[in-house]
Amino acid sequence: MAEIEELIAELKRKVARFALFRAIEFAHEASEPGNVAAFESMNDALEDISAAALGIELASPPRISPDSSGRKAGS
Repeated sequence: MAEIEELIAELKRKVARFALFRAIEFAHEASEPGNVAAFESMNDALEDISAAALGIELASPPRISPDSSGRKAGS
Protein backbone atom coordinates (compact mmCIF):
# COMPACT_ATOMS: atom_id res chain seq x y z
CA MET A 1 0.00 0.00 0.00
CA ALA A 2 2.86 2.36 0.78
CA GLU A 3 4.19 1.97 -2.76
CA ILE A 4 0.82 2.93 -4.21
CA GLU A 5 0.57 5.96 -1.94
CA GLU A 6 4.06 7.06 -3.00
CA LEU A 7 3.14 6.72 -6.68
CA ILE A 8 -0.07 8.66 -6.20
CA ALA A 9 1.76 11.44 -4.33
CA GLU A 10 4.30 11.62 -7.15
CA LEU A 11 1.55 11.75 -9.78
CA LYS A 12 -0.26 14.50 -7.85
CA ARG A 13 2.92 16.58 -7.78
CA LYS A 14 3.45 16.08 -11.51
CA VAL A 15 -0.17 16.93 -12.33
CA ALA A 16 0.06 20.09 -10.20
CA ARG A 17 3.31 21.12 -11.86
CA PHE A 18 1.88 20.46 -15.32
CA ALA A 19 -1.26 22.47 -14.49
CA LEU A 20 0.86 25.35 -13.21
CA PHE A 21 2.98 25.45 -16.36
CA ARG A 22 -0.13 25.23 -18.55
CA ALA A 23 -1.77 28.05 -16.61
CA ILE A 24 1.29 30.25 -17.08
CA GLU A 25 1.64 29.35 -20.75
CA PHE A 26 -2.02 29.87 -21.65
CA ALA A 27 -3.01 32.51 -19.08
CA HIS A 28 -4.26 34.83 -21.82
CA GLU A 29 -6.52 32.25 -23.49
CA ALA A 30 -10.17 31.55 -22.70
CA SER A 31 -9.50 27.82 -22.31
CA GLU A 32 -8.36 28.20 -18.72
CA PRO A 33 -11.65 27.03 -17.11
CA GLY A 34 -11.32 23.77 -19.04
CA ASN A 35 -7.79 23.33 -17.74
CA VAL A 36 -8.98 23.78 -14.16
CA ALA A 37 -11.73 21.19 -14.69
CA ALA A 38 -9.22 18.75 -16.19
CA PHE A 39 -6.85 19.27 -13.25
CA GLU A 40 -9.65 18.65 -10.75
CA SER A 41 -10.73 15.55 -12.68
CA MET A 42 -7.20 14.13 -12.60
CA ASN A 43 -6.93 14.76 -8.87
CA ASP A 44 -10.31 13.09 -8.30
CA ALA A 45 -9.14 10.05 -10.29
CA LEU A 46 -5.96 9.82 -8.20
CA GLU A 47 -8.02 10.01 -4.99
CA ASP A 48 -10.27 7.23 -6.34
CA ILE A 49 -7.24 5.04 -7.05
CA SER A 50 -5.93 5.64 -3.55
CA ALA A 51 -9.28 4.81 -1.96
CA ALA A 52 -9.67 1.67 -4.08
CA ALA A 53 -6.19 0.46 -3.12
CA LEU A 54 -6.93 1.04 0.55
CA GLY A 55 -10.26 -0.80 0.23
CA ILE A 56 -8.56 -3.77 -1.43
CA GLU A 57 -5.93 -3.87 1.29
CA LEU A 58 -8.51 -3.71 4.08
CA ALA A 59 -10.66 -6.40 2.45
CA SER A 60 -7.73 -8.77 1.93
CA PRO A 61 -7.12 -11.47 4.52
CA PRO A 62 -4.13 -10.82 6.76
CA ARG A 63 -0.89 -12.37 5.58
CA ILE A 64 1.09 -14.72 7.74
CA SER A 65 4.74 -14.04 7.09
CA PRO A 66 7.43 -16.55 7.98
CA ASP A 67 10.00 -15.58 10.55
CA SER A 68 13.72 -15.69 9.79
CA SER A 69 13.91 -19.49 10.29
CA GLY A 70 11.35 -20.10 7.56
CA ARG A 71 8.66 -21.32 9.98
CA LYS A 72 5.33 -19.58 10.40
CA ALA A 73 5.23 -17.15 13.28
CA GLY A 74 3.99 -18.78 16.49
CA SER A 75 5.05 -22.32 15.47
